[in-house]
Amino acid sequence: MLLDERLRRLLCMRSRVKEVSEASSMCEAVRSLAGAERMSSGGEGMVVFDVCSGKGLGATLLSFLLPRGRVVMLDSNGGMDLSHLRARPNLSFRHVDLFSADTPAVLREEAAGASYVVAVGMHLCGALSPRLIDLAVAGGMIDAMALCPCCLKGAHGKAVARSAAERSVEPYAVLVETLQAICEREIEAAAAGGGARSRVGVWTDREMLSPKNRYITVQKWAADKAAPDVALCQACA
Repeated sequence: MLLDERLRRLLCMRSRVKEVSEASSMCEAVRSLAGAERMSSGGEGMVVFDVCSGKGLGATLLSFLLPRGRVVMLDSNGGMDLSHLRARPNLSFRHVDLFSADTPAVLREEAAGASYVVAVGMHLCGALSPRLIDLAVAGGMIDAMALCPCCLKGAHGKAVARSAAERSVEPYAVLVETLQAICEREIEAAAAGGGARSRVGVWTDREMLSPKNRYITVQKWAADKAAPDVALCQACA
């Protein structure tokens, strides 16, 4: 990556050490969800969506991790300098508002023909986290999700802060619990409607240089298949 000037520009920011740690964490989350067999093939047949990607440092690292897969950056900012994408043939960008009614169609289009689809969201703010959960669980095009949330805003954010104060715990812990509960409700609703079976995991990446380092993961599998043998949950105490 450092040998290509187009890619080196991604590291020209003051917070590059933190950004690199977050990007590396994203790679580990995807590696865990994909499993050893898919990783050994270089991610052949995989599509990974980097949701709210920004310029896509994490997505760029994923394109190296999965040389035979595809990585698609999704972001509402269509005015960014993305010239570095020309250096990675398996990396692309879609200008997408996650709340648009067209978003499921965009995901379906990009996931067409894939054998395994992962959506990853790093430090999503406000309603973006529940929206990603809805797309990942209720939609039929995503097989696994890794969400590392940042915050909730508005009424939900106030409820999280109030609950944290009442219990004398960190608001971030309550935030993760809240999003985990949303995942579980969405999974129950999908299962009741005959959808794929799913499970939720919560784990902490203590190597990430951020106090907001917990992931909520979802992995789905067909009703007639055994649950995948992939570790999704680590201790988060």
